[in-house]
Amino acid sequence: MMMKGLKLFCLITLFSTWALAMESSGDILFIDLNSSAPEIDLVAHIIANEGDSQLVIVPSERRISLEDRRRITKIYENILDPATTSISENTACIQDKVVDSIVEECNKQLSTANKARAEIYKLITGRQPETSYDIGQLSSVEFLSDLREALAGPYHFSRVIISGHHDPGNYVSENTPDVERRLYGVLFNDFTAQLAEEELNNQPSLHDVRSLLLLGCWSARYENLTQAWGLVLPQASLKFGFVGAAPHNYNPVNLEILAEVLKVEKDMGNAKTDSELHRYFDRVKKNGRDFAFLVGNKYISQRGIRTENLLNRLP
Repeated sequence: MMMKGLKLFCLITLFSTWALAMESSGDILFIDLNSSAPEIDLVAHIIANEGDSQLVIVPSERRISLEDRRRITKIYENILDPATTSISENTACIQDKVVDSIVEECNKQLSTANKARAEIYKLITGRQPETSYDIGQLSSVEFLSDLREALAGPYHFSRVIISGHHDPGNYVSENTPDVERRLYGVLFNDFTAQLAEEELNNQPSLHDVRSLLLLGCWSARYENLTQAWGLVLPQASLKFGFVGAAPHNYNPVNLEILAEVLKVEKDMGNAKTDSELHRYFDRVKKNGRDFAFLVGNKYISQRGIRTENLLNRLP
């Protein structure tokens, strides 16, 4: 834990000089779908040095405090992270084909995970879960109330960040099954690209938005980024996400990528040539992760640049 904290401190220090030199760069809307305190802390530090820029978090801190978000992160980091257990609850432990030799270990780990879920549920809802498998969630009414309040506020958002667990499905059709259309997390479990389009597009506070950052697994697969999320905030000159699995939100690799994307997003969004795009793309350290940008009609990833007629909804 001490080493991770030191890495985050060094990362923040690294970007302090850059941030101090910036004038106000517009406000940031951070849609937090999985209690991402480390990402919020990093963005808050960066934006604090951008003149009069403001960070607006949804769900609001009034509804779920930043301190409770930090507690939830620690629960994930210390209990639910598969790296801390010999058997992940996502494998044999929740299947019928469990051999006798690991039944006891499975039961122990599932019990620990369920206790963690209950603690998270209580932090978010203020209530005890009705069953051991309940995961705390805000209702759509609560979530959308906070989102609409933020959008109606006295803000001028230049960047939107959505942090959550993104399913590997492609958001390319109205008929895509819900399970494949979900950008989900602990806080809210049904924030689809279509819903984002309905809620975010044509909002006066987002009139001058320049970038949309999707912090979640598979959010930048070609079809996702160009067809589904390409329809969200079409005025944004740059969109970013992960082509493959994204690192945990508390992972220093994730925080480093986020900080570097925030550093290049404005200039990269204004890039005029492919060589400029490549130069900015290469400034973001990969650290073994596969991510992509959509800049105008150019999709740039580790496989190069694709230029096509984008943003047409598939039948």
